[in-house]
Amino acid sequence: MTKLRNTLHTPIASNIASLASTLPSLDHISFQTRLSEKQIANLTFALSRYSTPSPTQAELAFFGWSPHALSEEIVQCRICQRRVGLWAFSSQTAGPGDVERRANGLDPVAEHLTWCPLGIEGWWDGCALLKGGRGSIGDLTVSTAVKRRKWIKA
Repeated sequence: MTKLRNTLHTPIASNIASLASTLPSLDHISFQTRLSEKQIANLTFALSRYSTPSPTQAELAFFGWSPHALSEEIVQCRICQRRVGLWAFSSQTAGPGDVERRANGLDPVAEHLTWCPLGIEGWWDGCALLKGGRGSIGDLTVSTAVKRRKWIKA
């Protein structure tokens, strides 16, 4: 599942930043964060080289959500194609004729379909973007066996 997830949704800053910059402003929704404050700070810092998304936009993009082509009020998963209407998570109080709002807020992991690799709890543990790395090819470690080869010269 990890190989599939990393193939379909590569957790590198340039990939996540392009998603986050296309998401609408999400100040009006109730949001259930899955990352710690330090992880969110590391994520937004890593994305800052490419764009300046809000912490909510960065987290939604990190968990694979992108804007739907039909409306800014709909986000969809890049892998499972699950669509979520943001109006269901409005932080504004419901009026007498309004539809009942979801009390807990938008959960960026639980909203994925059950078979989606981005909906698995804890897959983000150990991700370089959340640990303060840039999540780019430069963050990869080359084994010592490969470093010793003559054809690799820096």
